[in-house]
Amino acid sequence: MAFIIKPLVTEKMTKITEKQENRFGFVVRPEANKLQIKKEVEDTYNVTVVDVNTVRYAGKRSSRYTKAGLVRGQKNAFKKAIVTLKEGETIDFYLLARSRILLHPCQRSLSFSVSALLVVETTPVR
Repeated sequence: MAFIIKPLVTEKMTKITEKQENRFGFVVRPEANKLQIKKEVEDTYNVTVVDVNTVRYAGKRSSRYTKAGLVRGQKNAFKKAIVTLKEGETIDFYLLARSRILLHPCQRSLSFSVSALLVVETTPVR
């Protein structure tokens, strides 16, 4: 079962990553525990996870005024995991996303070779 929903690439998370090079954030399922998150990050990104911190966010109520009147709703509740990797290891979300888009659909797994990345990076875009 996939517990990681998406990587968290925000200004706040980028500042945390700049302070400590080996910390990365993910939005995860609310029922996921730290051991499940650690195992999935290690399997997906081929890195060694040292520590996992989790934060639960409650859904906030919001309302806005429109021509039709007052519209009320609620933002979704979610859980965030901040993962600390072993010293010297890193995850490059931008390189992974770019290579997944440029590769052939049959090759879009996360376990691709470095030579495939070099070919994708060196080909000119017209």
